[in-house]
Amino acid sequence: MQYVICPICKNEKVNRILVTKDFFLSNEEFEIWECEFCKIRFTQPIPSEEKIQDYYKKEEYFSHYKNKKSLSYYIYNIARKINLRRKYKFISKDLQLKIGRVLDVGCGSGDFLNYLFSKGWDCAGVEPDNDSRHYLTKMNKFPVYSSLNEIESANSFNLITFWHVLEHIHHPEDAIQKIINLLNKEGILLIAVPNYDSPDAEFFMSYWAAWDVPRHLFHFNLLSLSKLLKINNLQVIKHSGLYFDVLYISYLSQKYLNKLIPCITGSFIGFRLMLKSKTMNNPSSIIVVAKKQ
Repeated sequence: MQYVICPICKNEKVNRILVTKDFFLSNEEFEIWECEFCKIRFTQPIPSEEKIQDYYKKEEYFSHYKNKKSLSYYIYNIARKINLRRKYKFISKDLQLKIGRVLDVGCGSGDFLNYLFSKGWDCAGVEPDNDSRHYLTKMNKFPVYSSLNEIESANSFNLITFWHVLEHIHHPEDAIQKIINLLNKEGILLIAVPNYDSPDAEFFMSYWAAWDVPRHLFHFNLLSLSKLLKINNLQVIKHSGLYFDVLYISYLSQKYLNKLIPCITGSFIGFRLMLKSKTMNNPSSIIVVAKKQ
């Protein structure tokens, strides 16, 4: 009998939710389990930090590469541009942060940081992928570190962001503790993750592209992410969502289901699910904003 405990809170009361596959690359089966206490879901088995690199195929992994001839990239790029504007609007209007020092963890190809840099922000990034980091460093706009451990400037950032990154980290609670040390007194932590309670997760079930196993090690809803932040001495001050994420997720999910013309059927289903998620106030991706207690 398989013995499984929650990797976050070490609770033994966990339940298997579903079985899914790595549709993106290996076609291997993985399980999704949920902790009864913290409500965080996690992938089983979790590959080691060394082994996980085998599951990132850069030629198709869009946070690091841009194959402009790909239909998938074309759809992704449209969603990316929409989200960049919405992210900036959320920061500048909803959070009232006009300018300051920002650290983007898992900055990938640097789109978000470049956007903020153009608006006058003092930017820095963390990116473990060597090629992406070297590319950004050559641009000579802002420093890019390979890990949070390299940053020594404690209490110096006004804003630290995790845009669809926390779910990739083997020890998210350790990363959050390091972030607390880097935030200044009034600094804000912003985390965006896929929402396993969303209408699109319910609709696509094991084919929901945002499971993205095993690259996504952990899976959150609003309750579990808020709880993780609170037990790490952070005060949740706001939450919102990225509703347009469902369009790209629906396209990929239709593709994984081997549906005909997934770009069209996925767009139709995604638009319908987006309207439903707005009505329910339950978006495909959630944003949680927190400050030091």
